[in-house]
Amino acid sequence: RWLRAEDLQASVPGEKFVAIKMILPMVAEKSEIQDRFYLESKYLQRLKKLSPQFSMHFLRIKHSGTTEDGTQFMVTVLLTGPNLKKFIEDGKRFDSKTAAGHLLSLLNAMKAATELPDGAIVHRDIKPENVNLETFRLQDVEVGALVLMDFGISKSTDDNIHLTETDKVVGTPLYQAPEAEEYGRRPKPQTAEEKKEDLLWLVRMDIFSLGKTIWETVTGQEAFGIKNRQDLNDFRKGDRRFTLARPEIMEDGLFKILSKMMAIAPDKRYQGYAEIIAAVNAYLLGDAIKDNAPQQATGDFSQLDDKGKLQKLEEMLKGGDEAAATEALEIIFNADVEISAPLKRRFIGLVNAAAERFESNTELGEIADAVIAFLQRK
Repeated sequence: RWLRAEDLQASVPGEKFVAIKMILPMVAEKSEIQDRFYLESKYLQRLKKLSPQFSMHFLRIKHSGTTEDGTQFMVTVLLTGPNLKKFIEDGKRFDSKTAAGHLLSLLNAMKAATELPDGAIVHRDIKPENVNLETFRLQDVEVGALVLMDFGISKSTDDNIHLTETDKVVGTPLYQAPEAEEYGRRPKPQTAEEKKEDLLWLVRMDIFSLGKTIWETVTGQEAFGIKNRQDLNDFRKGDRRFTLARPEIMEDGLFKILSKMMAIAPDKRYQGYAEIIAAVNAYLLGDAIKDNAPQQATGDFSQLDDKGKLQKLEEMLKGGDEAAATEALEIIFNADVEISAPLKRRFIGLVNAAAERFESNTELGEIADAVIAFLQRK
């Protein structure tokens, strides 16, 4: 259960109140529950060590331990925003570009979680109820961000504890990938190659669940039209009644991305986060970059040092050449140059100014909006 409490030693503004998670007495004696609770706190501690632009997308743990009577507990920041289930039930929706922006940020964070040096971490129960929409203040700008919660059935490639129940079929049936039951019958991986294959299965299943979740934030509807348990069983058996169709409210670019994330056959899905990140980047930036950005605009940009690159970008954004400004936006969005926190506000201002200067170029304006959102979340 979760409790709300006041942290009398809080030193960070806005973190006066915290959430405390404890194991209920009636289940505290079950070793499976004890082990799972321990692993959840362990995973959250590891995710906390990621760079801020990634760790902000995971529930942040502050303390964990055991009470005098042996009850395990963990203390986390208190999330105040709605989870996506409530967001959807309240009739709220993301437009396609906003949904894609949130998807991109979460994908980058999930990718970072699978690249931790002490073992990849995957969630295994992504659904609207386990994703919160929070507001953070970065560089005096309020930024909305999705935060993954409830790592109670998560898994890491460094697990040494064998959890008999949760190593089988886990997650919420409506959001599980179709191959979840098959995965539950797979033997525990032993070799490095087997663990690599196991991680691929887990990542592809999380990709499916995340795709369904994002779909609902745009449409408010279950993606395949599944209405009951029988529909769900038929869907898993390959009933062709359950197919995806693009809703009018969803842009074609996002529809194609989510469709591939939710492909029934796992080998038809994206095979890793990097592939989806590239697809979402391309969708947000649009084909205008390919059409409008000549290669000669930056010349020997790659040969410049970091300071020189920043100066060159500033010149390109301040100048009167639309193609050069567009290429500068592409460079920033693709993170081809590091823009430190103190400089972000300056570059956001430069991007805004360029968009206003070329206001008749609607494609450049859309790219500028995507770059500003990227800088604010980064």
